[in-house]
Amino acid sequence: MSLSEKFKEATRENEEIKQAFTSLQRWINMRLPNVCYEGTKISGTLKKRVQEFRFFQKKIFPKRFWIIDFAFGTVTVKHDKDSKKESSMFYFREIEDCYMPEEKKDEQLRVLLTTSRFNVPFYLKTKQRTTLLFSASEREREIWMAAFKYLILSTREVQKIINNGMPKGLFPRQ
Repeated sequence: MSLSEKFKEATRENEEIKQAFTSLQRWINMRLPNVCYEGTKISGTLKKRVQEFRFFQKKIFPKRFWIIDFAFGTVTVKHDKDSKKESSMFYFREIEDCYMPEEKKDEQLRVLLTTSRFNVPFYLKTKQRTTLLFSASEREREIWMAAFKYLILSTREVQKIINNGMPKGLFPRQ
């Protein structure tokens, strides 16, 4: 049985994954000013809060162009849409969570960016760090969060299938 068939079988009764998939699919072929979902990719601009502020750093909240590629299981971050070089790339399996700030914190974060169009916050937690991201609107945040939530749930399921199907001793289990 192929991985695709095993995934279908494993998720047939999984309501959480079905719901995440439905939530994501309602945005397909949607084009908003700063995010686009076409085919197997979601791409667009988000602002992020830098982890550490350095002496010569000009911006605390730089804009970055993000690409979620469901076909390759990767998230790529570039300085801008036309940049040939990626500033970072990571695999879906590295993403642990995507969540909104607590209500009180949400308002405090929005105040930080009152002059910016990108003032709708959410967090993306990977194995390496937790990043504070900002979208330009509630709808755009919904698209990004739906995508991240679906890829987190589906990747966990795929990892279970892979780990259960591997001969013992070949690869360490995650």
